[in-house]
Amino acid sequence: MTIQHHTPLVNALAARLGVDLATITGSGAGGRVTADDVRAAAPPRQSAPSPQVPPRATSARASGEKVTYRASNGETVTVSTTALNPLLDEIKQSKPELARHMLAAQPAPTLFATGDLPVFTASGIDPSRLRELPWHVRHAAARADSRAALALFERFTPADEMRSAEAEMEHGHDSSNADYRDRMRHWEMTAGISNELYP
Repeated sequence: MTIQHHTPLVNALAARLGVDLATITGSGAGGRVTADDVRAAAPPRQSAPSPQVPPRATSARASGEKVTYRASNGETVTVSTTALNPLLDEIKQSKPELARHMLAAQPAPTLFATGDLPVFTASGIDPSRLRELPWHVRHAAARADSRAALALFERFTPADEMRSAEAEMEHGHDSSNADYRDRMRHWEMTAGISNELYP
């Protein structure tokens, strides 16, 4: 008869992981079963399924609603709530000639510093799904864990005019959105000046 050597901590860990201590040969001093022995003997853990975002929007919903408002120069513009680069779309409509020259001078900044959409999201959600959200929420959704991302999708999709306005009120001052606005202003000024068209 072999005497098992293990601590109360190892007993608790074995119970939690569903490991029968009698089946383990201890690797510790004097044959003592260690926590590492228990972890090694534990069956592979099934990770809890992460919350799933709602089904992909239909084509009508994916394109978003059009929102009409006054741009900073007073011109009326209409931008999709799901536009990849909404501030560029605004400039193209409110200052078309300047936008054309600015784009010829240098590429426009994108919503995310790394591109129109991030390379990955913290939740593991496909980054292309972020486009279904109003742009003001996309940075928060990209940073969010699975549960928080799911809550944002439930709250702000489909991206209609009402949800877009709520997104702007709740997330418009997000530091990443402020960075996007600052990069667009800087681009507009430097590209406009380089073409001598900036008013």
